[in-house]
Amino acid sequence: MRHQIGRDQTPAARSSLSLQTLAQLPRRTPATLGWLLLLGAGTAVVKGMLAEETSQRVLEAISTNPDNLARHPLLCLTASPFVAADGTWLDHLLVVGLGLTICLGLLEWRIGTVRALAAAVSGHLGATLLTAVVVVAAVDAGRYPAEVMHALDYGVSYASIAAIAAVTPLLPRRMRRWWVAAAVLYPLTLADWYGLLPDFTTVGHILSAAIGLVAGTAAVTLRRRGRRPAGTDPRGAASP
Repeated sequence: MRHQIGRDQTPAARSSLSLQTLAQLPRRTPATLGWLLLLGAGTAVVKGMLAEETSQRVLEAISTNPDNLARHPLLCLTASPFVAADGTWLDHLLVVGLGLTICLGLLEWRIGTVRALAAAVSGHLGATLLTAVVVVAAVDAGRYPAEVMHALDYGVSYASIAAIAAVTPLLPRRMRRWWVAAAVLYPLTLADWYGLLPDFTTVGHILSAAIGLVAGTAAVTLRRRGRRPAGTDPRGAASP
């Protein structure tokens, strides 16, 4: 019956429904909108308003490289995802458009602000810290050059890719394996290689996808369990 009603809706009714949905965005996705505003403001100030020398110093201070993480971890971990990294229009479309706007917004709409933020932030923090461990080990082993210990590394891409992977359980089942494969493998198409080891940014993107998938699956599962009526099993049948 719902499908029949949807087909019979007039253009005016559909337009009204779309406007109602848009009107709910600030209430249903406050974290997504807030993150986008802070990202836009941070990028505009650091890259558009500050003098070039000052801007460079700020970027060096907020970069999440092992050197900064050892000296001022709180500053770089909290500030780095609010300044967009340089990139092509396609990079920004994928990172800001698909990941931060669409996927984080969908997560927040479907499973709530706290769970959606937990998935994205855990991807950002987890991938950053694990990548730092990889960098230190790779430099010690002679795989990475020593200068990557204090390389520029800022932006929202780890959180964005975590959000992209985290929406997987919300997608139609037939799409999920392909979606995960794209989230994990796409970064490898842009990688610089040091023998068998990709560059540290690619390592971080793969780790953030893995963390986002786990966090998103856990969040969606908890959400569904919380909405299940008492006395039912996972398939909805009454328990004996």
